[in-house]
Amino acid sequence: MGAVDESSLNAKLQMEKRLRKFDGLKARLPAPHLSTGGCRAMTADWMDAGDDIELLAIGWGSTSDTFRDVMCSDELRGRKIAYLHYTYLWPLRTEELRRLAMRSKRIVLVEQNYQGQLGMLIRMECGLDIPDKILKYDGRPFFYDELLSSVMERCASTLESEERAPDFEYAGSSS
Repeated sequence: MGAVDESSLNAKLQMEKRLRKFDGLKARLPAPHLSTGGCRAMTADWMDAGDDIELLAIGWGSTSDTFRDVMCSDELRGRKIAYLHYTYLWPLRTEELRRLAMRSKRIVLVEQNYQGQLGMLIRMECGLDIPDKILKYDGRPFFYDELLSSVMERCASTLESEERAPDFEYAGSSS
């Protein structure tokens, strides 16, 4: 049997030990998966060239396959669309998201819940607010036609009004 130590020094040391493990876990988790427009390749020449992203969609869970199918549609051929898919939500890795967000004319969150929970987590972790959301919360998965329609609407409105680069607001920062 070990000796119980409830001292404040021990509590502090144990907390610091847990947080060191947390940082190590975050560093070893795979980054979110990026897909770009087009069916045949996971990366596209325009992405490598550093061009602006017309529409960056961010999602998790079962939205992935349907969104990737939508990106392959004839209606969106030639559009500079990227989809960032999170498999691991905690701890949330935001390095790739930050880099892509700075290149994006429009960012949209694609989720199957009422609140946009991934969006709240992204805001909490890196300060990026994503007001544009495609949410579905009727218990059914996204269907190809409805997701394609929503993405096409957003692409059309992006062309009409060029949006500025996203602002990152950090919790606890002073303005």
